[in-house]
Amino acid sequence: HTFWAVERKEDGALLGFCGLKRVNSPGGEHLHGAFEIGWRLREDAWGKGYASESARTSLDLAFTRFGASFVVALT
Repeated sequence: HTFWAVERKEDGALLGFCGLKRVNSPGGEHLHGAFEIGWRLREDAWGKGYASESARTSLDLAFTRFGASFVVALT
């Protein structure tokens, strides 16, 4: 797992977490071992671009640092 804190630049407030993990959940056997992107943000941080910015950073990390051929997001 590679997760990091999402903080607001203006005041350093902790808004949530974002990152990558390997798929290992039931029902995802066909994706087992693939990179999954995920995030959890405080509700007052929704709709302000934090998830989009975090997703772009996570995707860049998956493809450039870890050499992933694809990344999934499961709900």
